[in-house]
Amino acid sequence: MPDQEASRTRGAGAVAGVLLATVVLLGLATWAASIGTDDVVGDGPGAGATLTRPTDANTASGPRYEPRGDTPPPRDGHAGWATFLARTLIGVAVVLVAVYVVRRALDVARWLRGRGRRLPDEDPEPDGPSALLAQATSAAEAILSDGEDQRELLETGTPRNAIVACWHRFEVQAADAGVPRRRSETSSEFTLRLLDLVDADLDAVAVLARLYREARFSDHDLGEPARDEARTALDALHRGLSSRWVRSRR
Repeated sequence: MPDQEASRTRGAGAVAGVLLATVVLLGLATWAASIGTDDVVGDGPGAGATLTRPTDANTASGPRYEPRGDTPPPRDGHAGWATFLARTLIGVAVVLVAVYVVRRALDVARWLRGRGRRLPDEDPEPDGPSALLAQATSAAEAILSDGEDQRELLETGTPRNAIVACWHRFEVQAADAGVPRRRSETSSEFTLRLLDLVDADLDAVAVLARLYREARFSDHDLGEPARDEARTALDALHRGLSSRWVRSRR
């Protein structure tokens, strides 16, 4: 589904961003650890040497530098923490890569298991034309037998609430007929599939669907003319089903 695909894309982008930042920090830390502190900041000219004066008169005038035997080794405190940071970042990067690889492997495994099989959110359809005809007949009978209750709902309350209740009544009729709703379907999609299954009058279905959307999602008031239009469409739908399915059973 699109929401799931978008969620997967955002998750993969987040993982990629973390990995990129980790690699950059890892590179900086490794560079600092490899060149050492002295090469980064330096100790000035003649570090580790002693400034002495010449004692020989024939020696060229001017100071000269001589190495001092007790020169301490370079300090490695900064290099130590840089090495520790580099190792820590390496560990974090390894964990992130491992998590990403495992997640991708699980996705691939689920995809492979699903190949050649029905999608998880799809319910099985009736097997064969005879089973489909039996389901359609049962659905048509459920709609016709519930006609009076559906009309009563349409006459009760405000036009907006009445139209919504009338449309939702189709779902009750579908349940009575044993027509399952697919988990991927919205309420409107399920109702339209039910009416298509029984070959309901297309004009009547279009009017009822339009009025339902207007009543369900609009902000303006719906008056009695909307109720009258819905009543006319519902009566036409029932007349068509009665004529079609009663004649087909003779």
